[in-house]
Amino acid sequence: MKLRHKGQNMHMRFKYLVEDVDRYGNVRLYIRVPGQHKVRLRAKLGTDEFLAAYTAAVDGHLQAPRQAPVAKRGSFRHLCIQYYASATYDALDRATQSWRRRALDSICVKHADKPAALMLSRHVRQLRDELKNSPGAANQRLKALKALFAWACEDEPELAHRTRHSG
Repeated sequence: MKLRHKGQNMHMRFKYLVEDVDRYGNVRLYIRVPGQHKVRLRAKLGTDEFLAAYTAAVDGHLQAPRQAPVAKRGSFRHLCIQYYASATYDALDRATQSWRRRALDSICVKHADKPAALMLSRHVRQLRDELKNSPGAANQRLKALKALFAWACEDEPELAHRTRHSG
């Protein structure tokens, strides 16, 4: 719904602006860009504060979404993407999928392009030690890596062959 504001001989259209009325009859204004979460605007319609909040909310939502770079074959990110698409991952409970994905994606922030087949136990210890101040998160990270590589050794024979012969 597009609203119009009539001011001093002013007629403005606000794209993405929606008006919701709660059960008590209070009118609330939101920015709702398709595919995004809605953002509430608390400033009064027609004020300078409203225009500033509206502009900031629309600009924040309309920025092009960050595209993940194409994962190189054999990279840690590529392995994670394959795992997320696997039947093994799909069979997991949604909560387990969520925490595993968060744990693995946090590793991908720094190590996405590194070859997964070259990961050694010392690298796993380093990844664990990055979260030494959060032992629960470190443990979750280890569990996610264990599940990822257990799946990879079953479904990715070239990776399994490389990891058996690593020192």
